[in-house]
Amino acid sequence: MKYLSKDFLKNTVDWTVDNAEHVLIRATPILSPLPSAFAIVHALTNAGWAQPMLMGGVIEAMGMGAGATIGFITSHNRQNPDRTIDPRFGYGLFGFYVIVAASIIGGYETLPVLFSDAPSASAIIRSIVPLLFPGLTLIGSVIVALQGYMRRTSEDAAHKLARVEAEQDTERQHTDAEFALSLEMKRREAELRLAQQQAEHAQKLEIERQKAAAKLSTKLSTPVKSVDKDTTPTTSVKPVDGVNVDEIILNFYRDNPLGSLRKAGAVAGISHTAVSNKLEDFEERGVVHRNGNGVEVLE
Repeated sequence: MKYLSKDFLKNTVDWTVDNAEHVLIRATPILSPLPSAFAIVHALTNAGWAQPMLMGGVIEAMGMGAGATIGFITSHNRQNPDRTIDPRFGYGLFGFYVIVAASIIGGYETLPVLFSDAPSASAIIRSIVPLLFPGLTLIGSVIVALQGYMRRTSEDAAHKLARVEAEQDTERQHTDAEFALSLEMKRREAELRLAQQQAEHAQKLEIERQKAAAKLSTKLSTPVKSVDKDTTPTTSVKPVDGVNVDEIILNFYRDNPLGSLRKAGAVAGISHTAVSNKLEDFEERGVVHRNGNGVEVLE
């Protein structure tokens, strides 16, 4: 138990030392007006005033309000240098509170001791110290105002940071949109160039095809010179569709003794000169007899 008690005391002291600043900042605004209020209420009670606690509370509330007004004016003037408020207003209000509180405390606590017969040193000190308590009210109220100012400053900083982040996000989105638009434009330009190249290639192919077709048409339209004289020996046989040409000519003139050489050549598939040569050969062999424009087949 003894060891635990030492540890407990050590931990308590360490925590108090480490957190004294935070404890005092939070406790001062609450505790600082209490001595002033107690001194005012005690002085009014000794003087026999009715409702001393109510009157002391009202006077102390006025002091807290005056101190808070000073802090508010100070923070407002820092944030709005172009729209400042005269700080003398807050100081005047708090000065009025100090005069009232000091008059009550001094008139009913300090002066009776000072003007009493042979007051002791401790009694004089006890009567003078309460006159300093209204200053604690000022300290507490200013701390409250500064806390509000720091809170508003933190909120403003958070709002500025959020606004900067939003602007950065907007700028990033704008940059991304511009980059996407640039990529889309490049893609469309590439597609357009590809389409143009394909069209040019197709046009070149069409021109080459037309040139080739024109050359082929020219070759096909060139007339072929016919052979006027058949160099094939008269004894040779030229098959046409499996039929002897001599037989075709003979059969043609059996049916058409007055048929022309051209018609006979068309039927046999040879020229009229070749037909004439054939007929001369037939006549020498005694196969046909030619009389004027007609041909008589003797066999």
